[in-house]
Amino acid sequence: MKSIKFSAPPTHDQGSHVGTASASNGETLAASALWDYNSARAHDGLPPLSRMPAGTVYHHPARPYYVQRADGRNMETVDEFETRKEALAMLAEYRLGDPSARYYLSRRPCRGWNDETPAPATFATNGGTYKAARGGKRAPLNLAHAEA
Repeated sequence: MKSIKFSAPPTHDQGSHVGTASASNGETLAASALWDYNSARAHDGLPPLSRMPAGTVYHHPARPYYVQRADGRNMETVDEFETRKEALAMLAEYRLGDPSARYYLSRRPCRGWNDETPAPATFATNGGTYKAARGGKRAPLNLAHAEA
């Protein structure tokens, strides 16, 4: 469910109004904002409007910037920033600190960046390579043999 904040300017019969609109089950964000605004008008005893007043501002959330690291066949999201300026500054630091990989900016993170459950990991043992299943189930490791 997507939600945004909006602010309606003052009109001749009502002061300014700040509210939150959420889209769900066929209702658009604009319809939800109008419903919220008309609810405030009804509370003051005013008739409902058929559209939002001129000058209404919808505050969409900013999409973050992600620093991605790629080397060979592997790719991962390394960091997340709210502003492009911050992301570019840290991108230069990452490139300076690890010249063996390619670093770049993206507006989308890699799969599993925001998940509670980590993406499947591959790890090697003395008997071959095993892939961890989603949900944390892993093949047993023979650590005594690996350390020897």
